[in-house]
Amino acid sequence: MVRIRLRRMGMKHKPAYRVVIADSHAPRDGKFIETIGHYNPQAQPKVVFIKEDRARYWLSVGAQPSDTVVRLLKNLGVVDAEGKLIGEAPAKVEAPVKKAKKAVTKAAAAPAAAVAAPVKAAAEAGEFAGSVRPLADGSAPEGYAIKGNQNSMLYHVPGSRYYNSTVAELWFDTVESAEAAGFRAPGQKSAE
Repeated sequence: MVRIRLRRMGMKHKPAYRVVIADSHAPRDGKFIETIGHYNPQAQPKVVFIKEDRARYWLSVGAQPSDTVVRLLKNLGVVDAEGKLIGEAPAKVEAPVKKAKKAVTKAAAAPAAAVAAPVKAAAEAGEFAGSVRPLADGSAPEGYAIKGNQNSMLYHVPGSRYYNSTVAELWFDTVESAEAAGFRAPGQKSAE
């Protein structure tokens, strides 16, 4: 039987959960078919994100939700108190389970790289407003003083600790344009 249940993530004494589709015989944190959302009861306010279309699809093909998932789906208006689907299942044809599982496994393996890849591709092309590529000798064009490093996605302003030792792969005219391009200052937490 296929179940919709929680898979524990997070650290000791700080649980966070992924809402997954899994075989009922698989261990709690073991093999799963697809991830359809996440739930963090420790955050204030609690964070609940579930892809409603995927939840409706799996419920329509007979997946049984756990008690906690029923409560979460009820709060989102997907199921009633007994766990029965409200409304209709999505009309579109879904991809086979193997393809969906492979895509989820691939995305879970490198989530940060998947998020940063489009930004890095745009940076390589020099497509950000207020940014330019270094000149042939590696120096900055006139009016551009902020160094951007694509590998670390960090920017360095003149006079900062690592400014002289950083290789500039992009030059920005303002801090705002660097941050708009997805770069961050050293020591600043990423938005992920």
